[in-house]
Amino acid sequence: MDKYFINPYDYSYDEVCKLTGIDERYSIISESREGYLNDPNYVIAREILVTYMDFVQGKINAYLDNLNDEDLYKKPEGCPYTIMQMILAQYRHSMFHCGMLEIATFDKRGDWLEYTGLAYIPISNQTSK
Repeated sequence: MDKYFINPYDYSYDEVCKLTGIDERYSIISESREGYLNDPNYVIAREILVTYMDFVQGKINAYLDNLNDEDLYKKPEGCPYTIMQMILAQYRHSMFHCGMLEIATFDKRGDWLEYTGLAYIPISNQTSK
């Protein structure tokens, strides 16, 4: 997410590799991906995944904290897409994966996950009109 959310045309995996020890090309997902390893017993330790998640979350939060409205219309250097396009594309990509999980859950359990809508998001700073 940190690669495509910010600027995939100006991205280096070096920091992540130092943090996790996992080669960028490594894949357990598809034989068509470079670095595919057919080893069903390979496990990435939870601590490494949590460290990586924290790194990505911090990087994205710092990026968003420094954006303003005018920045959303700009294209980062060497990138054909605007910042807004890349942000929306990553949310779309995340929702695609949520849909895949929903289908897998339905296939396994035979029922859909409960839709909660906005019911579990706390309402704050309400204004009345």
